[in-house]
Amino acid sequence: MKELKCDILIVGAGLTGLMTAYTLSSLKKSIILIDKFDFDKEKQKQIDIRTTAISEGSKDFFNKIKIWEQLSKFAEPIKKIHVVDR
Repeated sequence: MKELKCDILIVGAGLTGLMTAYTLSSLKKSIILIDKFDFDKEKQKQIDIRTTAISEGSKDFFNKIKIWEQLSKFAEPIKKIHVVDR
């Protein structure tokens, strides 16, 4: 097993992990972002059609870190939602 050293380790490259890494990158620290998926594998380079609901608080945060303008191109309001608890 390869040993890596860093200042900040983020586990999970979902929306929260990616935004955490992006936000902390301004600190000029060594950051490692790990995920259970290997993003270099060809079979995992498929388009992800899942959706993500972003709360008003998250939108405010994205505005603050100056990325909402880029994200808003792909956003639209939720007009109807059905929540299912398995």
